[in-house]
Amino acid sequence: KSQDDVELESAWDPNDEQSLPRDLLARSVHFKVNRGIRYYFDLIEISGLHAMSVGQGRRYFVGPDTLLRTRADRFFTPTRLENGERSLRDALQRLGFADARVKTVIAEQNTTNGAVRVRVTVAEGLRVMARSLTTEVFLPGAAIPLVRRLTEPMEPFSRAWQQQVVVPLRIEQQRKGYPDVRVTISTVALQTNATNILMDVRARVDTGPEVRLGIVRFEGGDEVRPDVLSSRIKMKSGELLDRVEAEQGRERLSRIGVFGSVGLRYEPPEGEIRDVIYEMGKSETTTISLLAGYGSYEQIRVGIEFEERNMFRRAHDLRLLVAQSMKSTSADLSYTIPQVFAKEMDVSASGAFLRREEIDFTRREYGGSVGVSRYLRAIKTDASLSYGYEFLNAGGVQVDPNSLVGVTNAQAAGFTLTLSRDLRDHPLLPRNGLRLFASIEIASDALGGNVDFQRIILGGSWHTDLGGGRLLHLGVVQGLSFTAGGTRNDLPFNKRFFPGGENSIRGYQEGEASPLDSTGKQLGAEIYTQGNIELEQLLTTSWSLVAFCDAVGMAADHRNSPWDETLVSVGGGIRWRTPFGPVRVEYGYNLNPRMFDPSGTLLVSVGFPF
Repeated sequence: KSQDDVELESAWDPNDEQSLPRDLLARSVHFKVNRGIRYYFDLIEISGLHAMSVGQGRRYFVGPDTLLRTRADRFFTPTRLENGERSLRDALQRLGFADARVKTVIAEQNTTNGAVRVRVTVAEGLRVMARSLTTEVFLPGAAIPLVRRLTEPMEPFSRAWQQQVVVPLRIEQQRKGYPDVRVTISTVALQTNATNILMDVRARVDTGPEVRLGIVRFEGGDEVRPDVLSSRIKMKSGELLDRVEAEQGRERLSRIGVFGSVGLRYEPPEGEIRDVIYEMGKSETTTISLLAGYGSYEQIRVGIEFEERNMFRRAHDLRLLVAQSMKSTSADLSYTIPQVFAKEMDVSASGAFLRREEIDFTRREYGGSVGVSRYLRAIKTDASLSYGYEFLNAGGVQVDPNSLVGVTNAQAAGFTLTLSRDLRDHPLLPRNGLRLFASIEIASDALGGNVDFQRIILGGSWHTDLGGGRLLHLGVVQGLSFTAGGTRNDLPFNKRFFPGGENSIRGYQEGEASPLDSTGKQLGAEIYTQGNIELEQLLTTSWSLVAFCDAVGMAADHRNSPWDETLVSVGGGIRWRTPFGPVRVEYGYNLNPRMFDPSGTLLVSVGFPF
């Protein structure tokens, strides 16, 4: 609509470059879009593919296998076809088929219903294997190599393999002050047999000139104190320029969590002396987030989180989280100082409050802790060690007088060590990978409390893609609470284990699957072993069906280890895969319920179970 309230209509053809008149003044524009026909992959015929299955080859064009392939999942565009062709060719080349060729042809494109049939022709060629690798290192102007090494990798020759060779060689020289090092891969000899081409490879390393560091400068980052920035950099003027260390300095600046981006450049780009310049982009350091969730036991959960990531202009992190559900009230406050000891450890102090209505008692816990945390690169593990002091209260515990449940009101002081190694391909929607975790808590009255106990939790999960849109998930957890050095009455009731719920044994509500007394009241376990096995079938890219079997073995007294009773649940459910994790509706049926147990439980929750 123009400024004169005159409505103008114009048809726009995306293939026709046209523009509105330059003198047209408009107050509003209303687009009417005709979507036309949705084209989709109806059939993909692949010939000449032997290095992998035809089904695996199709995945490069239409994505992972699912039981129901909707047209929306199999949408066709010329770009998607080109990307699939390129991805399949790259996959073959990674397997060593260096001369692999992939050609796609649209055999049929139905303009009425959108069905597209594609013919894919693959010419793999012979597989190329790197039989030997000769590495030679040359200083500037040298005719004879300073270093010469010979290895016999016998691995598929591909761009990925070349990168695996080139990167360590480049890093080795960059560490020594040669930032302009060049690595050239060439073929020395070839030998062809019926199935393979055996290649002798040469890696020539030209170090380039030795370069020293001028000065280190920071551009941007005015919101952080200069000494905070400089403390993250370990290089000194006049030293040999270590390009790897310069990059690690950029990573340390990024990890303080204040900047939107951290760039790195050298001035001048060439020369025997160069300055290192870090470029910091701005980011909001104060955030307020509203949180919401749902679980079958606690039902609706809401909360608010406040975070300030640049306290006192020193990149300290202050975080406050307050949450409320139908069953619990909680608050957590933490203050973290990043990269303190040798710029590798974070130091933090925290306080927490929790009031929660459990199945048969009311849990009240509050206290604080101080600790350090570090990522152990060598074993890809997050580690933390903390000292904590907490008040533990279990209100309303009414069990058989003959049952020993420990202390219902205690002050616990001790150290906690936690380890976590997460190698899954996705933390919220894993398809492949392994996760291991451990928590060891040691409390003693000598550390300031009034109870002595030890609590150990070990666990892990494993995930794999079986093909055909089927995923297998396995999980196991072992927990043990005991009182070495104290009496059995020293174990706080709050530190016993209460299995059950959407992330445990799914035939029970949360905390409902622990040992019971003669009246059906929850006693909690001192020792338990939990196992989960789950088969997930993808229906579409967003929806899936699951079948599971959960089991727990436990004992109210750890001296009856490994356990004196077991519970088993089987069931199934449906999941909607979202960016925040799966939304799950599951029913667990109990194969061997006790007198006071339910026959089964319907659970609704958000998040992966293990």
